[in-house]
This record gives sequence, C-alpha cells and structure tokens, in this order.
Amino acid sequence: MKKWIVLLLLGAMLFQLAACAPQTPVDETEAATDAATEAATEAATEEATEPETEDPSMHKLAEDLDFAGASYTMAFAGSSANIEEYYVEESDGSAFGNAVYNRTKDAESFLNVDVKVIEKMEWEEFTNLYRAGDDVVQMYMFHCINHVNDAVMGGYLYNIDTLPYIDMDADWWDRGQMNDLKLGKNTYYAANDFLVKQTNTIMFNKAMIAANNLEDPYELLFSGKWTMDKFFSMAEAVANDTNGDDVINVGDTFGYAYGDGSQLIDFMTAAGIDTAKINEEGKVELVINTEKTAQWVEKMYRIFELKNVYSDNPFKEKDQRIRFADGMLLFNASSPRSLISAAEYTFDVGMLPHPKWDEAQEEYRCLNWASCMSVPGQIKNPDLVGAVMEYLAWHSSQQFLPAYYDQTLGTKYAQDEQTRAAVELIFDSIVFDPAENYFAFSEGTSQFFYLGMQVGTYGEKDFASFCQTHEANAAATIDKFYTEMTARENGIPMETDTAEAAE
Repeated sequence: MKKWIVLLLLGAMLFQLAACAPQTPVDETEAATDAATEAATEAATEEATEPETEDPSMHKLAEDLDFAGASYTMAFAGSSANIEEYYVEESDGSAFGNAVYNRTKDAESFLNVDVKVIEKMEWEEFTNLYRAGDDVVQMYMFHCINHVNDAVMGGYLYNIDTLPYIDMDADWWDRGQMNDLKLGKNTYYAANDFLVKQTNTIMFNKAMIAANNLEDPYELLFSGKWTMDKFFSMAEAVANDTNGDDVINVGDTFGYAYGDGSQLIDFMTAAGIDTAKINEEGKVELVINTEKTAQWVEKMYRIFELKNVYSDNPFKEKDQRIRFADGMLLFNASSPRSLISAAEYTFDVGMLPHPKWDEAQEEYRCLNWASCMSVPGQIKNPDLVGAVMEYLAWHSSQQFLPAYYDQTLGTKYAQDEQTRAAVELIFDSIVFDPAENYFAFSEGTSQFFYLGMQVGTYGEKDFASFCQTHEANAAATIDKFYTEMTARENGIPMETDTAEAAE
C-alpha cells in the first residue's frame, strides 16, 4: 500500500471518529483518536520499510557491470538467418531499423562491450576455431537443421545452463523451447526474444475469394473451421484453364503453389502429426507411424494428383512458374515476412496458418523454422557472454519484438485487423519437433520428417511400405546420436578425437 493511500485512510478514520462516534467524554474520544493514529502510523512505517517489488519487465543486470570494451562477436552460418534482424551498422529510420540498431548500441553502452558480427562462418571454420581454442566467436547462429546434431555429438558447444547473469525465469527467455532442444544433461541451444521465430504460412488472394463466392478464410480460421478439407476444396474450386489452350500452364488459374518442397512439411505438423517426441525416458522417439498419418498421406496424395490445381514451381522453368503477384493464384506458400512485399500488390491479401486436420483438432500448429542459437565451447569469459545474451534478450522484448510484430507486420503491412489477428495467432501457435533440428538431415529420420515433400512432390503413397523401408535406419540414427552425446557429456573420449589429434 502506498504512503499517500495510508494518509488518506488515516484522514478518513479520524473524520469517521469525529462525525459518527456517539458523544463520549473527552478523554475516551482522545484515547480512540490516539489508537487510530498509532495504528495508521504503524501501517505507514511498515510500508516504508517494505522492500520494493521488482519490475518483472526489467533485467537484473547491475548498472556497474563493465567489461572494459571487450568484444562480443556473433557469427552466422551461411544460410542461417536474416542478418538485418540481428544487427545493422546504421538504422534506416524505420521503427524496425531503430530497434535493431538501438539494441546493439544500448548493449555496448550499458555493458561497455564492442558488439561485432561475422555474417558468414561455415561449419569447417567454426570447428577449426574450437580445435585451436580460439575465443573469436561468443555466439554462433546455426541453420535450423544443418550441423545442429554434429555440434552436440562433437562436443563443440558450451552448456548454457551454467552461464552467469541469465535469468531463465524472465519472460524474455523461452525455457519450454530450450527443453524441447535439450536431449541430454546440458542445454546447448538458447531460445529467447533475441531469436526471431520463423514459420511457413499460406497467403491468400482476397479478390479471388470474393470473385468465386468462397467462404471467408478468416471466418473459418477464427471459428476453428480452417481444415485441410476446406483448404483443398477451395483450391480446387478456382482451378481453371483460363487461357483456353487445354494445357496446364502460365495464364491459367491455380489453387495453390509452393516454391520449395520443404514447405509441404508444414501441412503435416499443422494436422497434428509429429515426426518424433520426447518419451518418458527423456529420449527422442519416432511417433509418426500411426493410422492418422496413413490417412493424411492418402489425402495429400489424392489432392496433389490434381496438377491443374497445384503448381509445383520448383520443378518448372522460371518462365513457367505461377507467380502470386499476377493475381491468378488463390493460395501461396509464404511466411509472415511475405506481407512486406504484398504491400506492392494490386490486390488485397490475407495470411493464414496451414490448416488443421479437422474441426475436432483443438489448436492450429505452426512448425518453427528459426535458427539455433549457441555458445561455442571454447569461450574464455562466461560472464561477458551471459551478460550480453541476457541484455540483448531483454532489450529485444522491450523494443525489437513490438516493432517486428506490432508495427512492421501489424501496422504497416497487414492491411486489416483480421490479418493482424491472424499473424498473432500464427506466432502464438508455433510448435517444435525434435526430429527437425537434430535429425531432419540424417538417414532414415530425414525421410520421415520430409514426408510431406515425399507425397506432394515425389508421389509417395504407400505409407506402410515407406515405414518398413526407413524405420530401422531412423532408429539407428537416433541411437548413434545418444551414444555420442552421452559419451561427450560424461567425458568419454571418442574415436574421432584420436583421428583429429593425429591430423
């Protein structure tokens, strides 16, 4: 209770005693007044000595932290991230640019550090630095899949759980995602508000919805009725040989097009199907071989056979690819950032997550495709690394994310309140599949994770046979990972160590 409130209560108590009390002798009235005054004074004293409640939106880093101009270098894998989301030399004047620029400068000023960036550092260079013990890089941003498992099996990463100054209870850290990526004793990949979440989405042409008298996708979305059947039926409804040449080509109207086969994976995740999960023993286990997955494969195959409805752009010559900007395509594989270029279109657009399996499915699910943020194992100054990571995460929660979501996507490019609400729903619906980050490029597990591409692009339709072919390899891949990771975490030398030492 604030002091001024205590004083008001004191005044009210005195007024009530004077106005409402029965007539009593003066000495009794004075005694009552003295008692009230004493009680209120004690309350005010207790308030004055109560410790102030910490602001949960503020970091706990001491103001006198000083790292004497030490370098904090962030390095990015060749295809890992949009660098401008993490670092810019100077602001372009936009709210987004200001937020990125100010974050770096404020960190440098508050901690007395020098933040640097290496825009492209390949895996070989990263591992060579580790072997040489060179503390050149303090944060390394991996591609969401490439070498994520190799770094853990090779023992190249620092245990983030042991870094000083990091407040895992703060809102700007995502302990849930970090636990999803923690497959052993240690945490090797950080997830906080500095790391920009990424996912695939579906952009739709509002003009085509109206022209074809189709159901409003946003009404379907927000009522929980945006399902695979609705998506496919709407896509099929608009398909037409518009140019009348009896050939499926540019100039015709299409229901859906994708630019990369990996974008078909999201249909599986959205339908509530995971490649793998963490079992009760804390280990990754394949869970994809189910009757529901078999039904999903059958439905996907049946739909993608309709070549006049769906355009597989990756397999077409450039001049034969269906462009969303031309206004002849209803649904297009995209991402939230696609709203930026959509501002230049001659028609209005909307943004959707990939559809649910059916209305009974409770939630929409959007697969996370973000990079994996790590700390190299050879760092020499954990205090520096922990403090800078904490400050950048906190600052991102205060300035960067509001600019990224609310203004860049929400105000400037999302063209109406429904689109803004849809974008918020998409980011609130992001989920993680451990098979993606650790095993999507590995033998056996890769085939399962990319099942959507296997069906939509390559025509795979016999799921039972598919499982028989790849399940054993997938299980062996997972077992090998755990064997090597466990050995590393327990300090057991590996054969690769001997080979590397001999080179």
